[in-house]
Amino acid sequence: MPGFRLRRRRDRAATAHLAYPVLDGLAGRGCAFCRHEARREGDAAWSFLYEGKHASEVRAGLRAAGGFCGRHADLVLQTALRHDLTAGLAEVYEHLIAADIAGLRGGGRRWRSAPAPCPLCLRRAEAEARMARFVGERLGARAPGR
Repeated sequence: MPGFRLRRRRDRAATAHLAYPVLDGLAGRGCAFCRHEARREGDAAWSFLYEGKHASEVRAGLRAAGGFCGRHADLVLQTALRHDLTAGLAEVYEHLIAADIAGLRGGGRRWRSAPAPCPLCLRRAEAEARMARFVGERLGARAPGR
């Protein structure tokens, strides 16, 4: 499957580019993953507010999750306040509320047994797995005897 290998090479190159700050940060104080991920989450919150809030798949994921988890709701709010993007945040929650109202009008209560995870939590978990795999490979390549 040559197409699969080519895709994996591209994914590794993208992961390498994103994970080098973690490798560079290993010498610093505290957890390099946590510091890097905090920066990345801030960037993701800004990107959501500035660019992604109108994407139908982003709104669908947010609607399925019932909004952001408490931690990410606070991050998105703080980002909106810091960058004067509160109108965009209000628009997103107006959309979520309108969808809930439409659901209530269309057939009563819509209870879900298990809501989808917060979109930023999903993004974080995927990014952590990619970075951990890359850092592990890099550290394994540097190990004595290799």
